[in-house]
Amino acid sequence: MDLKKYDCKLIGSILIYFYVNIVFIFKYNPFPMSGLWLALIYLPVVGGVFAFIKKNLKFPQTAKILYFTGCISILAINILLLHFIDYQQINVDRASGLQNWNEYLLRGINPYLSLSHMGNHFSVFPVWALLHLPFSILGNMGYSQVFFLVVLFAVLFFYFKSNGLLYISLMMMSPAFWYQCVVRNDLWSNLFVTLIFIILLSRYQIRWQKHKLITAFITGLLMCTRIFVIIPLFLFFFRYWLDFSRRDKIYFVLLCLTGFIVPFIPFIVWDYEPLIASWHLQTTVHGTGNVWVALACLILTVGAALKLKTERLLFFWSGFILFAVTFLVSVETIIHEGFELFLSKDLYDIAYYSVCFPFLLYFSSTDK
Repeated sequence: MDLKKYDCKLIGSILIYFYVNIVFIFKYNPFPMSGLWLALIYLPVVGGVFAFIKKNLKFPQTAKILYFTGCISILAINILLLHFIDYQQINVDRASGLQNWNEYLLRGINPYLSLSHMGNHFSVFPVWALLHLPFSILGNMGYSQVFFLVVLFAVLFFYFKSNGLLYISLMMMSPAFWYQCVVRNDLWSNLFVTLIFIILLSRYQIRWQKHKLITAFITGLLMCTRIFVIIPLFLFFFRYWLDFSRRDKIYFVLLCLTGFIVPFIPFIVWDYEPLIASWHLQTTVHGTGNVWVALACLILTVGAALKLKTERLLFFWSGFILFAVTFLVSVETIIHEGFELFLSKDLYDIAYYSVCFPFLLYFSSTDK
């Protein structure tokens, strides 16, 4: 069999897409039928819809109508979810954690002392929390999700044209995505921001390289939103960084670190102990740390950066490494607790599984 005629990375992305979504179906099945039957129905439905969308990409006007119809539908459903589901009644506390963090800040109390509605201390990097300050003032953190989706849809349409329809179609057919919407999890939004940043840098390469030091500082600020985003950012910048002058290489790294560290300084001065506790939570996956997983992540990231040749592969490796890291941690949980308990109990937050989707969906929607 000649594997060269197959897009093996695309096949791998599709397998990851189905694996993650089927895990979500089994764990959060809301219907009165077994997860197995639901998964068996899900597979051909997704295949059929995807084939229909691919066929209609040949007709730009039809594709445009379908794209905007899909975008409006996603946004409308999100807004309905905001008004009919109270995040204070959900057994997930990302939204209330962000809300309470900002409320403490506005009241002049160290926000790292805040608790979510479930009584948990909240793990957050300061730049990401401050980006949510306007939505906290509005009183509903879910509006941030709507805002970031609107920006994503605009960028996809402007730079991606009709292929953006494939992206939003895969998104709409993903139970993992709708789970994030229901529980107001900001995980996808954080990766959407990173994806948009990389798309813009890819389209304006000459401009950002003329202002590479400003770009480095902004990159550092973006790194100060969630530790996951360092992987795709490293993969994007590494090949350019190798061609910088020695002085620019040093300055670029220093300014990235400056952008990352500076937002923490006021909170270190305020009271460093709550911040250190938060950092411990942020640098582990749902409270589970594993040096071997971190080492595997480092090897995969550096290896991919060294062999990266095209923009399309950047999105594949970003998504694949993000999936691999969370998958390895979940395997450790399954080995110790068993697969049945992994699905039925909250031993591991499988929301992390879908952290790869913003990048893998982009990769899967582009031509080889």
